[in-house]
Amino acid sequence: TSGAAVHNHQVERGHGTFVYESALRAPLIVRWPGVHPRRVPDLVQIIDIAPTVLDLEGLPGPPMEGVSLSGVLRGRRGEPRDRIAYAESMYPLQYGWSALRTVREGRFKFIEAPRPELYDLESDPDEARNLHDTQPAASARLLTLIRTFGPAELSASPPGDDAARERLAALGYAGSRRSPGPPSAPAVLPDPKDMIGAYNEIV
Repeated sequence: TSGAAVHNHQVERGHGTFVYESALRAPLIVRWPGVHPRRVPDLVQIIDIAPTVLDLEGLPGPPMEGVSLSGVLRGRRGEPRDRIAYAESMYPLQYGWSALRTVREGRFKFIEAPRPELYDLESDPDEARNLHDTQPAASARLLTLIRTFGPAELSASPPGDDAARERLAALGYAGSRRSPGPPSAPAVLPDPKDMIGAYNEIV
């Protein structure tokens, strides 16, 4: 479909610009007495680590956003398949490009960007087929869900590499000199996936 993910063909050098699974997924290896080795397919998050450790130790803890994975580690059924996971990347702002935010619910994952992306991670784990144009209802629902996490901090300007911005400007990419702009207008900033070739030229 139109707007297929370009990251399969043109990958950034480095790590941190995008919110694709290749950047977000990281091994979480747990070794604990009484826990036998197994691969867990459930969706887990960093916020689950603290409640898991407390639960395994049998200690009470304060209310937390995460959930204990102790049952999953012992082979019991994990969280419902419609568990929500949110992530964001504000790193592109330092080059005057749009921030990226994503939310995953069940099999679907939506990326809020100037050119939005929707993926079915069960049938397309490599995020190669953007379904945004063919499944607008799913995109709209997940975009609404993303916005429950608050507005993207597009007005924030993280400290960046001034030399890198100057090199981008020398290549003719005006976005490298632009202010991130107001939170109400994310689409006016360049889409990072359109700029990664330029980024790779200067890093």
